[in-house]
Amino acid sequence: MLLEKINNLTDLIDRLMMEITSIIDTIKENGMEKILKDEPKIMGNLFSLVEKMNNLPNINDLLDVINESIDMLAKENKEFGQSIIDISNAAVNFKIIDGFYLLIKDAKMSIALGELEDAPVNIAGNASTIVKVLTGKIDAIEAFTSGMISIEGDASEAMKLLPLQESMKRLIE
Repeated sequence: MLLEKINNLTDLIDRLMMEITSIIDTIKENGMEKILKDEPKIMGNLFSLVEKMNNLPNINDLLDVINESIDMLAKENKEFGQSIIDISNAAVNFKIIDGFYLLIKDAKMSIALGELEDAPVNIAGNASTIVKVLTGKIDAIEAFTSGMISIEGDASEAMKLLPLQESMKRLIE
């Protein structure tokens, strides 16, 4: 039941993102001046939209749940837990809209918003691609060679995550 709700929410967010993209494209194509002349109330609606988006549940709460799940999976699934232990230490910034980082330290993996100042590698791409790479739905090397993601800094640090990606892929299949 909860899985179905999460899947429905994911589909809804995908549709919402497509709609937002369509609105932004329309504004860019027609120009805000023309749109405001034709629909003067649009500015108030745009501000209302931003206000409602600010009232969405806190992303940090979701990251706390994800980190708790990672800890539980690492304990319950020997392959996944071992892949974290084998990495030992890694720090990677993922550059998307708000950015987040993945840190593996002392055999514990965590994900948080923001950017690590001393991360040896930065991986950039859109959020969907980065999530698919992390969960093994898209091969990381293929994503890099096709230009879906870019890597800045020590690529060997990013390569440390490949076994983790394979382990995640098997967990979510």
